[in-house]
Amino acid sequence: MPGFVKRGGALVAAVAAVGLVAACGAQSGSGVTPSSGGGEVEASDSFTSNAAGAVDKCAKVKVTVGEAKPSEAGQVQARLPLTMTNNGGVACLLRGFPGARLQARDGGKWDLTRTGDAVNDVRLEPGGTATSYLTFMSEPGGSGWDIASFTVTPPNTSDSQSFEWPGGPVLRQDAATHPGTYIGPVGAWGSGGA
Repeated sequence: MPGFVKRGGALVAAVAAVGLVAACGAQSGSGVTPSSGGGEVEASDSFTSNAAGAVDKCAKVKVTVGEAKPSEAGQVQARLPLTMTNNGGVACLLRGFPGARLQARDGGKWDLTRTGDAVNDVRLEPGGTATSYLTFMSEPGGSGWDIASFTVTPPNTSDSQSFEWPGGPVLRQDAATHPGTYIGPVGAWGSGGA
């Protein structure tokens, strides 16, 4: 009986050692996680800013301008969709707010304020698209600041792209804390938009 106790104790110690080694291996930072079948599978990329190196940021982005439509706030405010296409040859990550600047005929410029909307990562395959909405407030009565053009710079790039302004005069609020004209983050919105 004493021999059985010794062998049993040795068996328990051996099982504990194997468990300890397995636990250390799963937490070693090797980039793999145990599968339920006992093998190993690579951890999936989350494509978030916390997953460093999961995918490169988009560097080649083409901007196209859609048709301005009244926003939910009524006829005074309208939303202009800015579609951003991955023109690169590999999948990339687009995140954040594009830069947006209005250029008036009188020479004045207005760098638009960002919304407080949540920022999400959007993975774009080659040719894939994401959208940002430029919301602007028209001047009642058709008067207002006469905008000639505007410039859009996709997030995390320095590739500024200029377009003719399609929205008519806007209410000038470039000194306001909460202007009615602003830019939203890029996103993979449904047909209803953000």
